[in-house]
Amino acid sequence: MKKTIFTPRSFTRKLLIPLMIITIVFSAILMGCGGPNKGPEGDLNTEITPDPTEKGVVSPSGEARVSPENATKPEKLDIQIYDDAIMGNLKAPVTMIEFSDFQCIVCKRFHLEVFPEIQKHYIENGKVQFVYKHYPVYQIHQNTVKAAEASECARIQGEFWNMHDSLYKNWAKWQGEDPTPAFKELAAEIGLKQQRFNDCIDSEETLESVGADFYTAEKYSVRGTPTFIINGNVMTGFKTFEELSEIIDAELK
Repeated sequence: MKKTIFTPRSFTRKLLIPLMIITIVFSAILMGCGGPNKGPEGDLNTEITPDPTEKGVVSPSGEARVSPENATKPEKLDIQIYDDAIMGNLKAPVTMIEFSDFQCIVCKRFHLEVFPEIQKHYIENGKVQFVYKHYPVYQIHQNTVKAAEASECARIQGEFWNMHDSLYKNWAKWQGEDPTPAFKELAAEIGLKQQRFNDCIDSEETLESVGADFYTAEKYSVRGTPTFIINGNVMTGFKTFEELSEIIDAELK
């Protein structure tokens, strides 16, 4: 079987191009003309990687952000949960989905500063199930896809969340040109079966799982990371514990 190589070019060819065709056809059927909303240059990729000179689109840190005119519409989204990393009670009254990117600085800040509070106040007591979905913004983050693969390789061994935490806490360790040795080191530190992990990440065994989440994000027009969907309510960008708890508490009433 031919090995799939995940590079920006191959990812665009194997995943984005078929998706573009489907999206354009579907939009034409619904709208009768035109295609989906496009970025300033008419390229669908600008939904993910905006023009860095466009005011209000990119934060000072360089992370993709959503400008007011392109903000996600308030309609609730019903996103299917299938083979995902889930933390918490599967029958919880509130489902919180996050589309995230391990190399995104804003995502890192959320997971280090806010997520522990969400876990303590809502997940551990069974009120919220938290679902992590990958949305690798590979155009500006060269190591994000491999980091997502690393987390999925850990999930095969039942250690997704330990790898998740390690990737964010040790973020600086894997920012080099070749992050794979760092991922293998982190796998050893959290006690994974080393050879099994090495074989997984070297063979790109989990690439399909990462790509499936990417497809889902594109399908529902996710425009940046992190994006949170709380019982269908969409929030994009960094959110404080207070901002998120306001939505969660409203859904719990």
